[in-house]
Amino acid sequence: MQLEKEAQFANDKRADLKAIMMQAGRRLVLPVEVKKENHDKLWTAWQVQLDGQYTIDPDAQGVGIYLVLWFNHQPRPAPEGSRPTSAAHLEQLLRARIAPDDQRRLSVIVLDLSLPGIAPVQSKSIGRPVGKATKKRPKPL
Repeated sequence: MQLEKEAQFANDKRADLKAIMMQAGRRLVLPVEVKKENHDKLWTAWQVQLDGQYTIDPDAQGVGIYLVLWFNHQPRPAPEGSRPTSAAHLEQLLRARIAPDDQRRLSVIVLDLSLPGIAPVQSKSIGRPVGKATKKRPKPL
């Protein structure tokens, strides 16, 4: 088995990862599209990139993996407005977007990389930006 990053696919498209193996003298390819839980294309990349650009490669035979990395750092809300509360919740929301017939060939995996006991980082619009101190400015005379 071989794993390539930024791998070439049909129509000069590049997937984040490509797993390649030989089985019974036949080359099998598995495209993997990777996104972080707060990426702006989180809710559409499985369809536009993975299914629309990479699974069409003849060696992929229509299958692929959508891998999302969960750090619990400002997860992007779904288009309907609900915000995922955990890696499992995000995986459930993403899988629900894929038609049941397509779920046999398109897998969603949300890998929980959050640190236990660490509170999620607040959004800049909700609280003070992380890592920036606030100073009181002197009033003009």
